[in-house]
Amino acid sequence: MRRHLKRLAIVLCILSISLRLSAAQGQTSTANLACHLPQQELSPGDKVTISCDNLSKTSNFQLNIKGVNDQTGGKGTVLVPAVEGNNLVFRLPDDMVAGQYFVSVVSGTNQNESALVRGPLNVMGAPVVDAIYALTNYPAPRGFDFEIAGRNFKSSKEGNYIEIVDLRTLEACETQPPPADKTPCGNVEWKNSRRIFVTGFYPRHYYGPVKIRVHIGNSVSQETSVTFAPLTQQGVALVAALVFFAIAYLLFVLVRRGLTSDLVEGIRASPFTSLFLDRETNSYSLSKFQVVAWTAVTVYSYVYLFLCRTLIQGNFTFPDVSQNLPQLFFVSAGTTVAATAITANWGSKGAGSTQPSFADFISTGGLVAGDRFQFFTWTLVGCIGYVYLVIRMNPETPNISLPDIPQNFLYLMGVSSAGYLGGKLVRKPGPVIKTLSVAKITTPSASTVTSEQQLAALGGGPYAPSDKSIIVALPVLSLNLKGENLDPTGTVKVDDVVLRGDMYWISGQRDPQSGFCGDMTISFNHAAPYLEGKHYLTLANTDGQSVTVDFPIDPMSIDPIGPINADGQAQSLTFKGNNFVAGTTFEWRNPATSATATASGNATNISPKELTVNFAPGAAGAAKLTLISPLQLKASASITVKPA
Repeated sequence: MRRHLKRLAIVLCILSISLRLSAAQGQTSTANLACHLPQQELSPGDKVTISCDNLSKTSNFQLNIKGVNDQTGGKGTVLVPAVEGNNLVFRLPDDMVAGQYFVSVVSGTNQNESALVRGPLNVMGAPVVDAIYALTNYPAPRGFDFEIAGRNFKSSKEGNYIEIVDLRTLEACETQPPPADKTPCGNVEWKNSRRIFVTGFYPRHYYGPVKIRVHIGNSVSQETSVTFAPLTQQGVALVAALVFFAIAYLLFVLVRRGLTSDLVEGIRASPFTSLFLDRETNSYSLSKFQVVAWTAVTVYSYVYLFLCRTLIQGNFTFPDVSQNLPQLFFVSAGTTVAATAITANWGSKGAGSTQPSFADFISTGGLVAGDRFQFFTWTLVGCIGYVYLVIRMNPETPNISLPDIPQNFLYLMGVSSAGYLGGKLVRKPGPVIKTLSVAKITTPSASTVTSEQQLAALGGGPYAPSDKSIIVALPVLSLNLKGENLDPTGTVKVDDVVLRGDMYWISGQRDPQSGFCGDMTISFNHAAPYLEGKHYLTLANTDGQSVTVDFPIDPMSIDPIGPINADGQAQSLTFKGNNFVAGTTFEWRNPATSATATASGNATNISPKELTVNFAPGAAGAAKLTLISPLQLKASASITVKPA
């Protein structure tokens, strides 16, 4: 019996060993598996392929994925992979947290045996866009170029793309430039996990802010805005200048059409001149200048900032106006109004030179005034500085608006304005000549006359000198001046030459309070040099303020005359020129140096631009034609007489 039991035990032992060997032949132990994780960037939802050696398709496997820093002792995430050849294939959960994981392969027939896969499994989080450079983009040679900086990007575009929110997925441009219906488009370079480059990007037909999202697998980044500007800052400045000059041209046309009486010394003032012209003195007004200057500066600045907001930022709203800008306009406009009131009640500044000039802004009656110089200088500094600040502002600044003006600068402008107005109050009004006319020209009736005959020829009154010590020398030219603040004791210059006291005399009725005349006559002794051509009369008051005018206002002139043929017979010759008047006579001298006229007479067929004279030219050589108006004003021209 004992022997039989011993034999049975041996048989059972052999049977057990056989069963174990049979089971070992029917399965692959996980201890013999050699699996390797792929070296790639993975995101939640990605498909993962693990290559393994000695993998049996007949066995069932499970994957245990556990974080490296998981100290809870949990089993981690269990996944069932598919077996494809020698690979285990599975997909990461969409909600998988970013981090580093270890993967274990577990046999489906023996859950107690597992093999740790070589290498960690690195899972990135959802893509994050930290910034886009540049946040405001300006045109490149082709389209726009920008860089997306962030995290959890991939270096391959496979399964990844950039979305232009509310428009379309960013695709490559088929042509350069692309048609409008194919935009937005551009070329994307997936550089690495932190950088994406986009080149040759074309937005839609409109520009401005565009929202961008980065898609990595099933994950998507937050929206990030980037602005595309159709023009650079320099381009916007140029467009602003064009708009400004278009507005200025419109105003120029309106002013030109409205001009009717802005005549300065017989010359019609231009619309530009009329903006600054003081009609009382025919000079430039400083108060008008600072109003026009600040208006032009603020208009250009506002147009420029408006275009920055619309064309660069894509923000279609009006820029704000600084709070103290109205105060500046109040100072500017108030100064102009006050200056006009002072002029109306106190008198004008000196008119100065015959034509307006920029010197009028800092001078009065030809004298530089410190108060005007200061006011003009600070106006220039303020205007130039304001434009500089505006164009140096970053055009990408959100809510860009006109810069504030420092309060102390406003005080400074106010003080300069007060000094300018105070100077007008304390300074005497300057001379202004509104009209000038040739009152009388007295010529000698014979080659020699006595002083009594000369005085009798003057006829007394305003044409005769009140100072009996002045010896009269004919011809005498008397000019009548009408205007304001004319000083009968002032200094007289003709053609910038100061006249001696015996070379002229002044008569006029003084105002008892001011001591000035509004109507006066100046008579010049020995005035032969002043009877022909245009001359300049300067009258300076005792305080140095002066006024300069041309006289006569409309002198006769003869256009250049070509040679004429010598002829013993009288012939009619027609000459052209300016300001010819009825009653004009002529004198012909051949040779030109002859002391007496070789021919004389009345001109005929007289018009303002043309007349006819009849005389015999005489011998060949240089001759001279002199025209004499009824007032005895003259015009001469040299003529060459050719041999017959």
